[in-house]
Amino acid sequence: MDGTTLVELLGELPRFAAQLDWSKLDGWNWAKLLSQHPEFADRCDLAKLDGWDWIHLLAAQPQFANRCDWLKLGGGRWARLLAEHPEFADRCDWSRLGGEAWSYLLRHQRQFADKCDWSKLDGGNWADLLWYRPQFADKCDWSKLDGKNWASLLQGSAAVRRQAQQVHAGRQG
Repeated sequence: MDGTTLVELLGELPRFAAQLDWSKLDGWNWAKLLSQHPEFADRCDLAKLDGWDWIHLLAAQPQFANRCDWLKLGGGRWARLLAEHPEFADRCDWSRLGGEAWSYLLRHQRQFADKCDWSKLDGGNWADLLWYRPQFADKCDWSKLDGKNWASLLQGSAAVRRQAQQVHAGRQG
């Protein structure tokens, strides 16, 4: 049996745990299994878990936070985790987040704006963020937006259109 099959079997019949070859489970298999059955943690080689595996596991079983290898989470993984679980913010190395990760995170959890290095956002990141969160328009380096970014914004919310018109009027004045 492969790891996926073993996880399915244990999910339905955990009493067969003693007969299994645990070495066949990879990081994803462990994350799925521990999400449902944290009692098997003592059998797990947590070093097998990568960033995505940790996100999956922590979302279901936050008590594993003290065992997490946080260095395995890159900026995008951090953004995904914090978007749904802001309680892990005190463990985040904010410097790991790039523009795309910041855009995603701030769309979902705007309270982290004070941690953001706004210079990391490019035109596409700004267009994406401002579409959902026009209140960040005052932070935007408008010179980073190209025609495609402006077109996207101008199709967006009225608040962004007003801000864009003010910026454009200021450039002509």
